[in-house]
Amino acid sequence: MAGRWIPGDGLPGPGSSADRLLDSAERLVAVEGLLGASSRAITLAAGHRNSNAIAYHFGDRRGLFTAVWFRRTTEIDRHRAREVTALERSGRSADPAALVAALVVPVAAELVRRTPSYWARFNEAVLSGYPLDALTRLESDGAGDPATSLRALTRTLTLLRAVSAQGREPVASRRVVQVIRTGVTTLACWERDCDGGLLDPGSLAGLCADLVQTGAAVLTAPVEERSGADVADVPGCVA
Repeated sequence: MAGRWIPGDGLPGPGSSADRLLDSAERLVAVEGLLGASSRAITLAAGHRNSNAIAYHFGDRRGLFTAVWFRRTTEIDRHRAREVTALERSGRSADPAALVAALVVPVAAELVRRTPSYWARFNEAVLSGYPLDALTRLESDGAGDPATSLRALTRTLTLLRAVSAQGREPVASRRVVQVIRTGVTTLACWERDCDGGLLDPGSLAGLCADLVQTGAAVLTAPVEERSGADVADVPGCVA
């Protein structure tokens, strides 16, 4: 390929050699992490003998991961757009639980669409490299290149921030990220446990319902002003 893969190049056909690279990259990042999923390991796991397969199909490693991202998030964002639009039309765009559901449910739907799923674990690995105050970066990721932008995600994050911690920053933004991290990590654990035969895939609906309620509770919990000096007074904290 001349240059890095972009969405305008189109996704490879199902089962094609390039499609196998996407499957391999998603799975290895999910299982081994970003550092463990070397380009060589991804190529071999996809059944390629040509060590330049990633460059040939996607330009480079970044192009490969962009294609992995685009393949999964396009339908998720369409689903989320329908959810958010319905909330706005019904006057529920300030309902914390409904907004968390708009964040969680489209991802869960994608997990059951492809079995076994590695998407939550892939995101868990990616999020591990994000800073504590990650909301600005997440919004930037969602509102980047128009071809890959996740407009519904950006809208949802904006609405979540508005109902979080009475709008008090930086707590409001941090709580939104806490909800995201908790959701992604919980869904990643669900994937692992389903793979290991510890959970029935049918448990996902109940798990998502609990994520929605706990996420709403995190967003709306009272805000307490504390300094670093009195952190030892916080219940559960050890000096």
